[in-house]
Amino acid sequence: MLSNLSVRNFALVKELSIPLTQGLTVLTGESGAGKSILLDALSLVLGNRATRNQIRPETPQCEVAAEFSLDRSPASMAYLKEQSLEDQHEPNACLVRRITTDDGRSRAWINGSPVNVSTLRELCSPMVEIHGQFSQQQILQPTIQLKWLDEYCSEESLASEVVSAYSDWHALKTKYEQQVNELAASQTRLALLQHELNEFTDLALQDNEFESLTSRHRRLLKLSDTLIKVDQCVQLIDARSHTAIQQAKSLLHAIDDDSSELTAVRDFLESVEINSEEASSSLHRYHEELNVDAGEEETIRTRLDQIHHLARKHKIHPRDLATRHREIQADIHQLNELQHTSKVLATEVESKESTYFNLATRLSATRHEGAQSLSIDVLSVLDTLGIKDAKFEVNFTPTVYEHGLERVEYCIATVSHYQPKPLREVASAGEMSRISLAILVVVARRSKLPCLILDEADLGVGGTTADVVGRFLRELSLSTQIVCVTHAPQVAALAANHLRVYKTNQEDVGVSQLPPEKRVEEIARMVGGRKIDAEARQYAKALLSQAAT
Repeated sequence: MLSNLSVRNFALVKELSIPLTQGLTVLTGESGAGKSILLDALSLVLGNRATRNQIRPETPQCEVAAEFSLDRSPASMAYLKEQSLEDQHEPNACLVRRITTDDGRSRAWINGSPVNVSTLRELCSPMVEIHGQFSQQQILQPTIQLKWLDEYCSEESLASEVVSAYSDWHALKTKYEQQVNELAASQTRLALLQHELNEFTDLALQDNEFESLTSRHRRLLKLSDTLIKVDQCVQLIDARSHTAIQQAKSLLHAIDDDSSELTAVRDFLESVEINSEEASSSLHRYHEELNVDAGEEETIRTRLDQIHHLARKHKIHPRDLATRHREIQADIHQLNELQHTSKVLATEVESKESTYFNLATRLSATRHEGAQSLSIDVLSVLDTLGIKDAKFEVNFTPTVYEHGLERVEYCIATVSHYQPKPLREVASAGEMSRISLAILVVVARRSKLPCLILDEADLGVGGTTADVVGRFLRELSLSTQIVCVTHAPQVAALAANHLRVYKTNQEDVGVSQLPPEKRVEEIARMVGGRKIDAEARQYAKALLSQAAT
């Protein structure tokens, strides 16, 4: 229940605090007094868009605060607790504030904690609903008609689950379809990678094989010259003369080979007096290494040709073949993993799809059953409102989308021998006012909304019909707090609480709560206009007296 609305520097409102109670409250006043301004202010704390135009001229900011009693709003109490926003001292109370500054910025608080606008909407949507004159156009929208049907069926929670399930299903389905496309495009690449991997497997390149073969091949190409030089060195070292040693060192340095044995010989000759024997021994061993099979050179050359050929295919240096081999293996593994995850994702998509259809099927069954009951209830109210022998039905169009398995459209025939057609095609302006109100009353009665705000929803009705509307609203206010902006004196007379909106001498908006004697004057004004005479007062008293019955 909305227990108080405070407004400061909003449009023509300088400062107001409006107490509200359970039951039917009416706001009356002359046209242009500012009744709708108060509802615009309330819409701010419900999460509607804020603009700089709402700020009172020559003031830096406007502020709107609404106090709620949550005794009849278990969903909102649960939400506050879930978000850690409840008032620890008064858990059944909730204070919502919103400030808009002249730089276009907006800030909001719930029980003193800063929140964003989406949190305001999440909290307040189950507590308050505003229906204004625009509702007559709003009710023509299929999405609104579906929303009201779900409210009537008390299935808003299930409808939200369906929306979430559809979103989850289609998000995962989109991801799966992207993977399927990637897999289709990768099949050619996978075949190429597998062919390349087979070439590497056939080559069976060993660690450091290329470097070792290259070194050995270079040695074999210079074998004859190297053998001559080594033989001379052996003779010179064995001769043990200084001159021979120097000659041997020169000859050894002229040999282009990185053999460890040859390197050792060079090192030994540097300290020949000590190491001449070691040099001779190492040189003899190196000489033995040079004795090779006749076909070894051809074998090594063929092997190197194979290595160079594969390196050229991949446009890399032979020493990088091992790295490329590992990259191909990793790419193939990644593509195989993509196939695996795609299969897993397909299973998950099926699960999400099944969840959606299970929920949507339940919701669809409830809607079809509820639509029949809604039609009966709406026709009953329409009959009371003076639209006799009407036909009203909910038309379903099968589909699959975020809101379930059907789209709905309200159809009506206000003449008994016509078949129902969509509201937008058949209802006149006067009929639309009563039809909209009838549906609103029926839905609100079933959904048990804590607070319903009506901005001239009774527009276009008067006389006995207006009295019927007022009695409907009063009956509904036993379970739902009703705040109604009205120009109908019959409706105003039936209210438990009467607030008058007026313009002050400074052209500001003011609100006063009317005691019984002031109510007579206000209702008399509504009856007779600016001229209030005895007859108007008498009629006002009669309306108030009849309202008591």
